[in-house]
Amino acid sequence: MEQRKQLMTDHYTHFESEWINASAGSGKTYQLIQRILKLILADVPYGNILCITFTNAAAREMEKRLHEKLQGWALSNDGDLEKELGALGFTGSDINLLSKAKNIYTNYLWSETKIRFTTLHGLCQSFLRTFAIESDLSPNFTVLEENEQNNLWQKSFEKIAEKHETKSILSKLVDYTTLFNLQDLLQTILKNRHRWVKSCTLKNETSTSLNQLSQNAESQNFDNSLGWLIKKHPLESVLELCERARNLSDSDQLFVENLAVFYRNFCNTPSKPSWQALSSLFLTQSNKPRKKLLSKKAFESLADKEKSFLELSDDIWHVHQIGLIEKIWNKTTLLVEIFTLVFNEYEHKKNSFGLLDFDDLIIKTTQLLQSQEQGAWVRYKLDNQLSHILVDEAQDTSSHQWQLIINLIDDFFSKDNSDTTKSFFVVGDQKQSIYSFQGAKLAEFDLFRSQIYKKFINHKNPIIERSLSHSYRSTTPILSFIDEVFKVHKNPISPFYKATHSSQRINNYGKVSVWPLIHQNESCNDSEAMAGTEEKLAEKLAQKIRLWLDQGKLLQTKERPIHAGDIMILIQKRGRFGPAMANALKKYQIPCAGLDRLTLQDDLAVRDLHSLLKFLLLPEDDFSLASILKSSLIKIDEKTLFKLCIAREEKSLWQELKDQSNYNEKLKEIVLWLQELLNKVDYNTPQDLISTILIEQKGMKKWIDDLGSNATDPLLEYLTLAEQHQIKNGPSLEHWVHWFEANEIQIKRETGDANQKYVRLLTVHGAKGLQAPIVFLPDTTETKIDKGPLYWSKGGLFWASSSTEKGFEPIKSIKDHTQNDLEDESNRLLYVALTRAEEELYICGWEPNRGEVSDNSWYKKCHKAISQLKSKSDRNKETIVYEPFPPKKINKDFTISDIKFGKIIYSPDLFNPLDTKRESTKILRPSGDEEEDNNTLKNERALFYGSLMHKILEHLPHLGDKEEYLRKTKIYVESIDSEFLSHDKKSQLVNDLKNLLNSAIPEINMQGSYFSEVSFRAIEEKKIINGQIDLIVRNPKTRQIWLIDYKTGIYSEKSMEKYKKQLKIYGQFTQKQCPQDTINLALLWIDSLKLYKFKL
Repeated sequence: MEQRKQLMTDHYTHFESEWINASAGSGKTYQLIQRILKLILADVPYGNILCITFTNAAAREMEKRLHEKLQGWALSNDGDLEKELGALGFTGSDINLLSKAKNIYTNYLWSETKIRFTTLHGLCQSFLRTFAIESDLSPNFTVLEENEQNNLWQKSFEKIAEKHETKSILSKLVDYTTLFNLQDLLQTILKNRHRWVKSCTLKNETSTSLNQLSQNAESQNFDNSLGWLIKKHPLESVLELCERARNLSDSDQLFVENLAVFYRNFCNTPSKPSWQALSSLFLTQSNKPRKKLLSKKAFESLADKEKSFLELSDDIWHVHQIGLIEKIWNKTTLLVEIFTLVFNEYEHKKNSFGLLDFDDLIIKTTQLLQSQEQGAWVRYKLDNQLSHILVDEAQDTSSHQWQLIINLIDDFFSKDNSDTTKSFFVVGDQKQSIYSFQGAKLAEFDLFRSQIYKKFINHKNPIIERSLSHSYRSTTPILSFIDEVFKVHKNPISPFYKATHSSQRINNYGKVSVWPLIHQNESCNDSEAMAGTEEKLAEKLAQKIRLWLDQGKLLQTKERPIHAGDIMILIQKRGRFGPAMANALKKYQIPCAGLDRLTLQDDLAVRDLHSLLKFLLLPEDDFSLASILKSSLIKIDEKTLFKLCIAREEKSLWQELKDQSNYNEKLKEIVLWLQELLNKVDYNTPQDLISTILIEQKGMKKWIDDLGSNATDPLLEYLTLAEQHQIKNGPSLEHWVHWFEANEIQIKRETGDANQKYVRLLTVHGAKGLQAPIVFLPDTTETKIDKGPLYWSKGGLFWASSSTEKGFEPIKSIKDHTQNDLEDESNRLLYVALTRAEEELYICGWEPNRGEVSDNSWYKKCHKAISQLKSKSDRNKETIVYEPFPPKKINKDFTISDIKFGKIIYSPDLFNPLDTKRESTKILRPSGDEEEDNNTLKNERALFYGSLMHKILEHLPHLGDKEEYLRKTKIYVESIDSEFLSHDKKSQLVNDLKNLLNSAIPEINMQGSYFSEVSFRAIEEKKIINGQIDLIVRNPKTRQIWLIDYKTGIYSEKSMEKYKKQLKIYGQFTQKQCPQDTINLALLWIDSLKLYKFKL
């Protein structure tokens, strides 16, 4: 709290500008909100405050927090509100100030202007609409979504490719790449628009870079260099060299013979084939100079010709370099030329239809503010509207965006405005800069920060820089581990240099665990092995989470059992592991929000729905019909579908289905349903058809019931897209079907809300700003490698695709620099991932498909760090756990009052301080006293079986759900791989459970409320009685309560009496709490699944 308090009180005026370096979890959002509150209290008009955030979600969250704070002030008493205002630097009990603070919420709600929480792109869109005429734009311009931008670019490419003058360029480019790869390269250049503004700039800068690369490539081309080589080293002189080196070792003899033949061929026909044969003698397969050409004895035989031979070798290497330069020159020039043509067409299409992409928003706003004609007028208008600018996540701002921000604050420093009525407030952290692919560079971040600092030098209130390192999120063990991971970064320019963290949660529990890697199956090929390891790890994580949820694992700091929303799984990049993890969570019935980004065409429900539309277009499409029959809409069994397919012979599947429907009522219903839809195809729009299927015919409900709530977003997005497509392209079902298949549509989902109580499966980038008590990092063994093939030098680029081209020294230098940047960003990404954890952190991974795990991988760095800390071995010796102090014992017992039987039942004694003279008994639990019974099976098999049955019986259903319960139990049991559970034992277990549900359980009547693993606490005659009941069932209609306890072992009369006596103690206490209910007791022997009932 001291750092926060210091920021708000020490030398702090209302309008002081600040730059805050805030480490992860140190409360940067808190600082922004406090700043805004202070401005509001200082009577700054709401509309003059601008808060720029990195994402729309962050903007919504910040606005939500401000509303909550103002609402809290409105409802707060004077004492509490005085403390709140004191934290803002407003001291004293000013009645007017208190009244003012309480009324702000109401005033803000009724105010016509509001504080603007927005992204830079949202701000630019607002500016450009306001100043559309000055920007030479239509006020009704449309901002392209990502898929729309891709479509427009593709159309531009297709139009340019059809032109006669373009075909010659494409025919030359085919020598270097495929048409498919060419389109990817063009898209990559477009996505790197933060490196250039105009296509002519890109072309000029690339030409300049190429000239510097070749140093005089135009006059020294490859063909000329071949002639130069022959002129400098005539054939006769080379043959003389070969003659002198004869009659030596076999290798020397072979070399000089080949040299004589290849050089003669080269002199006779100086072409690329003859050159390649000659150069292969002097260069390795990777086109590096051979270290040894001849033996020492051979060089001695050359005598005075040794120098000539070495010159020949050097000159061949030089010509090779010239050929390499020319190739890079030619292919890069052609690439930029075709890109320029496509880009100009793309710009023409945008201008024609009043369209802007996201890059245009930033570029055109910057150009407007810098315009000599309109800039002064626009800045004057903005100057009256913007007095205080706050910037969040400054480290992720690109150079173009920084330039825009500097343009916005320029008027803060004019003579008329050089006072304290305006301020600039920035929050960021260099350690969390992870968006280089969007143009955010640390070097540029420092450069623009220096520029801003210089602007404030002569300001009446110079900008003040402060740092926050205390974390309010993570516990001390988590932060100690993070510091150890990044200790190796000794480079003074690294953001981790001297970076240490301290926690405000000093005495809170924390744990870091590094699991052993999942090993590959050596009998599989690379792709199969990799897929296998990813799926194994996903299965392992899902099993662990399921076990935690079933056992009621406790969160130490919150002193409650965990729920799914406490768990976050972070992945480095989207790949095969994400879907595998989502499937594993679904398999174990663990609530999961699904992936934060989803390709719509990959979603099962969407594919099924799209197949239905394809069938409606063409009923003879057998594959689409088969997909529908197997989908959640119909769910036909495979046996029936197989019979239909085999019996149809030459007929279509649709015709066979109609024929068989005459003899089968279920098939008849299916045919009538499909026929009803077919009748609507010619009269309904695609949107209407999809809406009918999803809503009227309850298709949405069927998919959700079958696939879970994750099916909702993709289906609704499919419906929305169909509506948008219909507006733009007309109501053609055929056009919609083809358009959807031709485009890859990705949707982003908000999965960050922990209150929803589902596991959050996110990329690290998507988790920025989020946190969770328990965090898993599963894909930690892969390292980022720069694969090119485009390398940027200032505003220009080089296209180097082969290893030879990438090994060319100037390119290699750029490549190495890019690789270093990638590794540095990977470290920052790791920092972001680690700092999401509040209490527990688990590092795991799988073996790479080839080679060893790199020392630069996250796994190795974490493994090394935890090994340096004081650690202990887990049960599995390969697992390393850092847990400085053991978890404290939490009294997780709760009374029957915690179970709501329609009214709250409680014993008043339970809420009073305990008398020190009272005695405490141990927990009374019949199933827990089995170790004292000589007849108990103590071997591992019995323990395993008992534990398994406890878990299954925890989920005893209402009687109406009996079949579903048995089905899910069977799936769960079948998935267990254990030597203690044979196939026959699995079948016996399910059958015994079925008999139990059909015989004994109906007598209990499970139609009421039921509760598993209920802890019990009572006070009787100054004694504390603790206990635990495995199952409580209460039927409010019949006023019956059943207390049931499970018994692992063999039934005996001797033990029966003891257990009955203990269970009656529970029953007696329950009877006192519920005098109107009838109390029934029962013991369930797990080994035989026999239920023994008795009265109180």
